[in-house]
Amino acid sequence: MKSKINDNVVKLNLRRISKALKNSPEILMESKFKIASSLILLTKIKDEYFVILEKRAKKIRQGGEISLPGGIFDPKKDNNFLTTALRETEEELGIDKSKIKTLGKNSIFIAPNGIIIHTFVGFINYSDAKNSAFNKKEVEDIFFAPLVFFKYQNPKKYYAALKIHSSLKEDNGEDRVLFPAKKLGLPERYWESWGEGKYEILLYKYNDEFIWGITAKILKNFVSKIFD
Repeated sequence: MKSKINDNVVKLNLRRISKALKNSPEILMESKFKIASSLILLTKIKDEYFVILEKRAKKIRQGGEISLPGGIFDPKKDNNFLTTALRETEEELGIDKSKIKTLGKNSIFIAPNGIIIHTFVGFINYSDAKNSAFNKKEVEDIFFAPLVFFKYQNPKKYYAALKIHSSLKEDNGEDRVLFPAKKLGLPERYWESWGEGKYEILLYKYNDEFIWGITAKILKNFVSKIFD
């Protein structure tokens, strides 16, 4: 009798484990991070496919940089991550989202600052794209880059140093301890900084513009899929 009860408990636990795994997020503790969405928006000029890129307005965060349309997931406005990508594209590029044909979901990208970016791919007719009135408060200009450029042009590779710090320097110059490793009696290697590593930075030069960072990695990943 005891063995039978234990066997039933094991079966019940295994079912619970299996159900929990099916419902678990793709990324560990995803809800603890900022979630963003980005859209690789394609158009066709004559017989060639192009990706629509925007140059961010100078007075906003990361002004002057080249990026794909996208932004932070807003649970009050967005039903899902695709909704975020389409909403942000409409707000930034002035393109009616009803005119965008969604082709599918691309890879999930995790930025070094911890932002999780869900990337999607869409298509719009060139006439609708070139006649759009982009938001000049957020976008300085838009341009079209051929997809084959990212296939045949190898990006330059650079690296930035990554390190975890247990304290943060405030504007007044004082250190604010975030993780009191010394006070907790943890090993000395965690008292100041640890986990040194390198972060790869890709950079393309298209005409007179630099396409780099997250945008470059997303495009390289996407192009490697569709051409390979």
